[in-house]
Amino acid sequence: GIRGCPSGATMKRIFQHLSPGLVRVMGTFLSKGAAAGVQFIQSIILSRSLGAEALGLYYFALSIYRVAECGAPLGLQTSTVREVAAARAQGAWGSIRQLAWRSALLCGALGLAASVTAFAFAGQIAQALEGHEGAETALHWMASAMIPGCIVLSLTSSLRGLGLQTLANIFGSLILPLVATLLFLLVFQSQGYLGAVQAFILGQMAALALLAIALIKLLRHRAHKTVPSHSLF
Repeated sequence: GIRGCPSGATMKRIFQHLSPGLVRVMGTFLSKGAAAGVQFIQSIILSRSLGAEALGLYYFALSIYRVAECGAPLGLQTSTVREVAAARAQGAWGSIRQLAWRSALLCGALGLAASVTAFAFAGQIAQALEGHEGAETALHWMASAMIPGCIVLSLTSSLRGLGLQTLANIFGSLILPLVATLLFLLVFQSQGYLGAVQAFILGQMAALALLAIALIKLLRHRAHKTVPSHSLF
């Protein structure tokens, strides 16, 4: 290896002496930092590729999406973390499976309601905010990302309830901007701000697919023990 750099075996010994709690904190910090770095790079690429007006249209649609993402789940993600963590403490993997998929279905339904509402009132929202005529089109497209976005929030909450903060950060915060940026550069750049919106939607779908696969693998072959739980609402 390079002189002065620790070998792989040395790094392994170092990590073996670290407490599991410290390793988890480090993983959470690094995954959050990586996601923030990718988002920063994405913003630079979009600003250089789209220009001020088109970038404004993209961020207009994204801002409406963020509002819907925060409000539409009605706080279900918080109760999902709490209930999954309580079931995990009792080794009730059957209850965790039920909670995870119930939360995903409920958040998906709420995301659908938000999507239909945003699509139906896109014109009025654009006019109220004095948006460019292309803002309505961008918002029509972005509305379709609200359904997978709400489900992603639910699934990452299940991972956090299981104590897997790093995995939740990677799939919930890092995959979306990474996939969206690559797709924009390789496929959608010629389509301008609509291409950026479409790349965002596909990035959201990629994050959802990876989260679902991760949860299925984590919960597969676990004991079917169940315990009483509170309503997610």
